[in-house]
Amino acid sequence: MLRLWIVFAFLCSGWINASLFGQSKGCDCRDFLSEQLRSADSVIHVNPKFQVAVCGYYNKDLGLFSEFTLYECGRSTSSMYEWGAISECRLSTTDSSLVVDEFAFVPQGSDLVLASVPCWRTEFVRSESEDGDVMVLVGRSLVVKLPKPTSAQVVEFERLDRVTDHLNEEQLARLFLCAAYDLNGWRDRFEALHGSGRIDGAVAEYHNELVALLKELPDPLK
Repeated sequence: MLRLWIVFAFLCSGWINASLFGQSKGCDCRDFLSEQLRSADSVIHVNPKFQVAVCGYYNKDLGLFSEFTLYECGRSTSSMYEWGAISECRLSTTDSSLVVDEFAFVPQGSDLVLASVPCWRTEFVRSESEDGDVMVLVGRSLVVKLPKPTSAQVVEFERLDRVTDHLNEEQLARLFLCAAYDLNGWRDRFEALHGSGRIDGAVAEYHNELVALLKELPDPLK
């Protein structure tokens, strides 16, 4: 599993609050791409020594955040991490960490139906050294599971590809699976769809997202 570790150093302080979401004095953050520090929209209480301020949009119906930033309460004026407008994330905690699952639309199940599922996981863990320095370790990993198309499905995808002038998101996502497993040379063919005139607008944006995901996958999936 791909994991990138980054270390942020902070000064040590903390207080107690048992709830996951709430408000705490001194928990400030900035909106995405903003320079103005303000009170947090919500505060996540990981444990008595680790609280995180959140600034950004929260969809209560879906329980997902988008276009948001994370700051450790009382310890830094720099963000721990930031997500843009196209990101949709679910936040949760363990006894020692804050977990952010970022969702993406990818084919799932034997019928390869598009579904929004956790794709990337970012985990924040607070650590304190013997001399009192505090660090927040940030681990990012790819957690999505992608089904492998059957031989019959690949034949059908390629038939539709030959007779379709403009691809829709569902067709594009299924060709992405062929690229992920590099079936019939689709890893290179999929990226070449950019600029082909066969995708535009929202489909072209979705293609960019899938290409970015493709580059994070093992080459190829087995």
